[in-house]
Amino acid sequence: IKQKYSLNQIANKLKLSESVVSVQIESLIKFYPDTDIKSLVPHEKINMIKKTLEKGITNIKSIRESLNERVSYGEIRIVKAKLKIN
Repeated sequence: IKQKYSLNQIANKLKLSESVVSVQIESLIKFYPDTDIKSLVPHEKINMIKKTLEKGITNIKSIRESLNERVSYGEIRIVKAKLKIN
């Protein structure tokens, strides 16, 4: 994360799925809330997820569906953790 790798790059380097890596990053964000997620999730997607959350949609699957599956579950999980929304 400190080296500004994307979620996909981290997953590839660790030979893990993006979902597994995103769960680990979600935990890191809880302990280190100042973690910068801009390299993990593109700014445009962060904004899309934020707007959906502001509408009161907080379920990961519902968020993904409302955004026509343009964001991954991992990206949603990371943004929610950063915004401290369970």
